[in-house]
Amino acid sequence: MKNGAAYCSANEKQNKDCIEWYAVHEFGHVLGFAHEQNRPDTPDACKGMAQGTDGDQLFGSWDGSSVMSYCNVANGNPVNTNMGMAVLSAEDKAMVTTLYGRSAVLCDRC
Repeated sequence: MKNGAAYCSANEKQNKDCIEWYAVHEFGHVLGFAHEQNRPDTPDACKGMAQGTDGDQLFGSWDGSSVMSYCNVANGNPVNTNMGMAVLSAEDKAMVTTLYGRSAVLCDRC
């Protein structure tokens, strides 16, 4: 993965996890989801990480655990803890359910 940053090539396990995260994250865009850090209620520490479009509909509150977030806040500092975590957060699942129905989130890894 050439443009996946150094994190994706650190070792075989991290590379696999990172590719899985990117796949789930990009599929979120296919479903119409914007980056979590673009929301107006994003913590100040993460606002500098905004990219892409803001989207036109908000669901719930800011979710640092979302697969659509590049930023989580630890001790007031932005950290990228989500890369490599290809698991939908509770808010992600609720958003998919609201937009696409309950059967859309039935999976063994969610």
